[in-house]
Amino acid sequence: MYQSLYRKYRPDSFDKVIGQDHITKTLVNQIKSGNIAHAYLLTGTRGTGKTSVARIFARAINCLSPINGSPCGECDCCKKLLSGTSLDVVEIDAASNNSVDDARAIRDNVRYSPVDCRYKVYIIDEVHQLSGAAFNALLKTLEEPPAHAVFILATTEVQKIPATIMSRCLRLDFHLVPQETLERHVAHIFDLEGVKYTPEGVSAIAAAGEGSVRDTLSVADMCVSYSDIVDYDSVLGVLGANDPSMIAKIVFATLSGDVKCAIELVEEAASLGKSIQLLTRDLTKYFRDLIIIKHDNECNKVLKLPKKLFDAAAEIAVSFDAVVLMRALDIFSGIEAKSRYSNQPKILLETAIIKTATLSGEDLTDLIAKVAGIEAKLKEYESGGAAKPEYSALKSLLSIPAERPAVTQNSAPTTPAPSGAEDIPHFDPSSAVESLPFDVTPTEKETPIETDAFPKDFSEVQAKLPEKLRLEMLQLRGRILNVLRDHPLKMLFVALGGDLDGSEQHSDDKVPDTLMSLSEGKIIIAFKNEMNYNYCNTPSRIEELKKVVSNEIGAPVEVVLVNCSDSQGLTTGDLIKLFSGAERININRRK
Repeated sequence: MYQSLYRKYRPDSFDKVIGQDHITKTLVNQIKSGNIAHAYLLTGTRGTGKTSVARIFARAINCLSPINGSPCGECDCCKKLLSGTSLDVVEIDAASNNSVDDARAIRDNVRYSPVDCRYKVYIIDEVHQLSGAAFNALLKTLEEPPAHAVFILATTEVQKIPATIMSRCLRLDFHLVPQETLERHVAHIFDLEGVKYTPEGVSAIAAAGEGSVRDTLSVADMCVSYSDIVDYDSVLGVLGANDPSMIAKIVFATLSGDVKCAIELVEEAASLGKSIQLLTRDLTKYFRDLIIIKHDNECNKVLKLPKKLFDAAAEIAVSFDAVVLMRALDIFSGIEAKSRYSNQPKILLETAIIKTATLSGEDLTDLIAKVAGIEAKLKEYESGGAAKPEYSALKSLLSIPAERPAVTQNSAPTTPAPSGAEDIPHFDPSSAVESLPFDVTPTEKETPIETDAFPKDFSEVQAKLPEKLRLEMLQLRGRILNVLRDHPLKMLFVALGGDLDGSEQHSDDKVPDTLMSLSEGKIIIAFKNEMNYNYCNTPSRIEELKKVVSNEIGAPVEVVLVNCSDSQGLTTGDLIKLFSGAERININRRK
C-alpha cells in the first residue's frame, strides 16, 4: 500500500531530524550522561517534529546499545517499540482522552513497572486539550513520578498549559524550519524517489510549507501525483494559486492608476474560480516582494522566483517610488486581515485597488486633497464658461528677471523682427497684461512677485524669493537632511525630502517638496505633500526634529510645520510672505 511521503520519511533517529539541532543536541547529551528528566514539554508549530522526537527519545532511553544517543534499531527493545508490540511506551491523544477519568487511569497505571524496557514512557499529544480537572489530577504524578516513569507532553498551544504543569516539566521549543533546509530535504527525497524537478518548483513547495516539514511533504506528495516534472507552474496549479503574470498585471495597473484595467483583471481572476482571499494574499505578497527588490536588486536568493518573474517584478519596482510601494503594502495588508471575516471580500479588494490607484498617481497626495482640487477646477470652469488655458508659455514670456529694470507698459522693449515676421500676427504683450489671470507687474522696490494662485510646486516660490534668502534656505535644508540621512527613523528623512537611496531632493532637475527657513529661534518647514506633513506632525516626531535641529544649529529651536497642499488654500504670495517675514499669515486657514 502506498505510504505518504511525510510518513515514509518520518525520522527514526536524532540525526535525521532537520531544523531542530538545539533540541536534538540537548536530548542526546542527556542520554549519553544518563541525566534523564522525569517530564518534558515539547511545544511548537505543527509539523516541526514534536511527536517524532518524542518517539525517538522514548526508544533511545530504552535502547540497550544506543548509537551516538540515537536508538540502534537492532536490539529487542527497539524492535518491539518499532513494531508497536511493547506496552512500555504509551501514546495518548489528549483531544479524545481529555477527561479526569483518563488522567486518573494514567495515575493508577504509572506505578506499575515496565515489562520489557528500562523506562515506562507516556507520550501525551495535544496536551493543551486536557480539561482543568484532568490537569489537576496529573499534578502530583508529574511532580513526583516513579523512578521508571517518563512523561513527554506535546502541544501546539503552550499558552493554554497551566503554569503548575509547565513548572514541573523541562520545556523544549521547536522552531519553524528554514526554507533552505526544507528545500534540501525535499530535493533529497525527490532524488530518492526518482522524481524530476526544477529548483524553482522545490523552492515553491518549501515556501508553501511555511516552516512545517509535514505540510511541505504533503504539498510535495500532491505535486508528484499532479505532474511528471515538479516545476514552478505545476506547484502553483496544485496550490490553486493565481497566475503570477496576472498578479503582476493587477499590481502594475493599480500602481499606474489604471483602475479600469485592474478591476477587469480581478473580474477575470474571479471568473476562473480563484479565491478572492487568496488573490488578496498573493497581491499583498507581491507588494512585499517589490519593496524588497526596490532595496536590493540581488534579492532573488531570498525570493527564489523564476528569472522571468523576477525581472518583471524588478521593472515594476524601479518604476515606482518606495513610499508608493509601502503605502500600497499597508493598504493591502489591512484588507487581507479584514477579508477573512467579511462576507464581501471582493468589495474590500476593489476598494483597496481604487484607493491605491488614486493615491499612486501623484506622489501619495491625500485622496481628500485630490478631490478638493478637482472640485475647485470644476467650479472655476463652471463660473468662467470654457476652460481657460494654462498660460504657461505666455507667463514665461512675460516674466521679468530680477536683475533687470522693470519693464512698464509705456516702455515695452522692442526687438528686431525675425525673418518671416510678415507672416506672424503682431502681438503687443503690454496690452495683454491686464487680461492675464496672474500679476506680472513688479513693485517699485522689485520685491518678489506675489500671486493669488496655488503654487504647482515649490519651484514657483523659490524663483520669487530673494537670491540670498533662497541660498540660505537651501543650505539649511541640506544640513538638516544630511544629519537625518543616518537617523534611525528613516521615513523622517524621506518625508522631509530625502530619497531612500540616501540623497537629498535638491538637484537641478528635481523640485523639492519641502522648504525650510530659520529665524528667531524657530525653524519653519513647509510641506507640499500632505501625507509627509501628516507623518511628521506628531508630538514624538516634532520632538525628534527639535532635538536634531537644535544639535545641528547649536541652540534650542522651535519647530513649526506648515501644510502647503492645495487643500489648505495657501497661495504663492502667502508662502513668500511666510518665508520673507513680510507679514504674518494664518497658516491653518482654508480657502
